[in-house]
Amino acid sequence: MSAPLDRPQPPRVAPPDGTIWAARPDPTWSLTTQPRDCRHATSDGHSRRVNRCGQPATAEYEAGVQTYGYCGEHLRGRYGRWVENAQVMRWLPVPTTKDTP
Repeated sequence: MSAPLDRPQPPRVAPPDGTIWAARPDPTWSLTTQPRDCRHATSDGHSRRVNRCGQPATAEYEAGVQTYGYCGEHLRGRYGRWVENAQVMRWLPVPTTKDTP
């Protein structure tokens, strides 16, 4: 399992009125349960040739019967998620209260 990634900055856009950005677990993602490569791929846009990332996956999500894994770089860069305290996290707007961390 890879080491936790640094927490990214919250979104640049202002959250809805009466809320703040807070880091929260994302229940749709989990840490990788079996060895798999990052699914992220790029192409030159002109051919059918696809270049896969190939780095070990850090986290994964299920879409139907398929499970897709992504490395830390693509988890953060493409999906805005990161691993913290053995959980996949994301920024969410939460109501502002005196107890909001």
